[in-house]
Amino acid sequence: MNTLQRITTNYFKDKRPKKTFENFESINNLVNITITQSQSIRLGTSIEDLLRIYISHETQWTDIKPVNQKGVKERDHLFSRILEDGKIDKIYSELKSNLQLDSEKRAKTASKVKDIIDEENCYGCITALRHFSPETLDKSTNTNFYKERGVDVLTVQEYFGVLNIACPFENAEAYEAWVCSIAHGLIDADVPCEERAAAEILTEMKTLKDAGHNIDRDETDR
Repeated sequence: MNTLQRITTNYFKDKRPKKTFENFESINNLVNITITQSQSIRLGTSIEDLLRIYISHETQWTDIKPVNQKGVKERDHLFSRILEDGKIDKIYSELKSNLQLDSEKRAKTASKVKDIIDEENCYGCITALRHFSPETLDKSTNTNFYKERGVDVLTVQEYFGVLNIACPFENAEAYEAWVCSIAHGLIDADVPCEERAAAEILTEMKTLKDAGHNIDRDETDR
């Protein structure tokens, strides 16, 4: 290793990751592969959609989320059910893939949740998709901001508890595996099978070419 290579290696070795706490708060922290910003956004919306479908299809809750309209605050999850006494119970939740937001966005999120709670006249909360249980959410420094403004921040496990239905994930590991499967699905959807096969062939050819080059060079050096 020459001097420049050594300096370069030490340069990155001594670097500390930036915004590590933001990574801790992000749903991406649960994913075992690298995903693009677009895929990260779609990961959050996919989880939101899949949980909505599951809850409305497998439980007594009915999905009453209105169609998104310009000028109307979007409800991520909005469910209703008829109680034994005939009364209607409703629950609203804002699902967040990352609690680490700047001050302006945090304030807007808290205000939005409180406004929808008032409009729907129901219990409402924020569900932090990165956190399956309090084990990780308790380490967050972003929940106090919302709690001080009267907005509850729940884990995925706690959200199912509020809905009074069994959580479909046995533990944090099972939830993480499910999130990873969605991320892999998004990547597969973005790369057609033909392109992926072609990329694998090119990679294999390059590996063989490099190996052959190294052999030729070794023989020349003898």
